[in-house]
Amino acid sequence: MTVRATGFAPGERVGVRLAARGRVWTRRGAAGETGSVTVRFRVSLGRCDRYTLQAFGSAGSRIRPRSTGPQPDCVPSAADVR
Repeated sequence: MTVRATGFAPGERVGVRLAARGRVWTRRGAAGETGSVTVRFRVSLGRCDRYTLQAFGSAGSRIRPRSTGPQPDCVPSAADVR
């Protein structure tokens, strides 16, 4: 999974945290001239997996946590639950 976070100061050190399936992975990088950082997690998540992403900068910057749920076609309908 590749994650791109924006809104940091150029050169700011950034930690990105991915939580999924009861595990947590952390990667670090430095923001480029545009204030964005890209990190790669060596994990494959299915389209129905839930996950949360957070990014924290060394200057106190942070992005809001982003949580995802399963796609609409991953959630059983009332008819499927009977």
